Amino acid sequence: MNTTEDTLKIGLFGTCGGSTWRDAFIKKYETNKIGFFNPVVEDWDPSCAEVEAWNLAHDEILIFPITKETYAAGSLSESGFSIMQGMKFSDRRDVIIMIEQELIPGLMPSDTEKILMKDMEARGIEKLEPADKMIYRMVKKKADRAKDSLRSRALVNQHLKMLQLDTVFVVDTLQEALDVSMACYRARVSMNKWKKEFNPQNRG
Repeated sequence: MNTTEDTLKIGLFGTCGGSTWRDAFIKKYETNKIGFFNPVVEDWDPSCAEVEAWNLAHDEILIFPITKETYAAGSLSESGFSIMQGMKFSDRRDVIIMIEQELIPGLMPSDTEKILMKDMEARGIEKLEPADKMIYRMVKKKADRAKDSLRSRALVNQHLKMLQLDTVFVVDTLQEALDVSMACYRARVSMNKWKKEFNPQNRG
């Protein structure tokens, strides 16, 4: 359901790459005959960007999960921008946001790596052998990326909580995001039915 024909659907934005968080959502939506847009495609081409932009601008329900599977330094900024863009087009659309406040262990420096890095710093980076300097740079890069990611996640989450908008939902888990998205969809189906029947523009 990746078309631009209907606006009453759920846009599955947020973490992409190799993440599989969308699978459970899509299975649930298909079972319940709920329309959705999935921006992840096997063979991407420039036309996909146009379709994605259309759905970001028009889908009545948007989901933006930032999972712990990646540092997401870039996608955090992009998601914040996309959220603002999405709400700009209509403050009556539902926006569901989830930002996990931790990273998987593989993205964090291990205790051994932390000890190694401190030892190298105590010895003096300039005095290290070339091979040790390379190891230090690799561990330091991981530590810095993890620190920046966690800081950005916390900041963005706090800023989002300051938004005084009834149609913005900040959730803590993917299950909550799924539950809220389905509740929003059902509410909109019901409301759209009444709008079609009683909205002055639709009455003769």
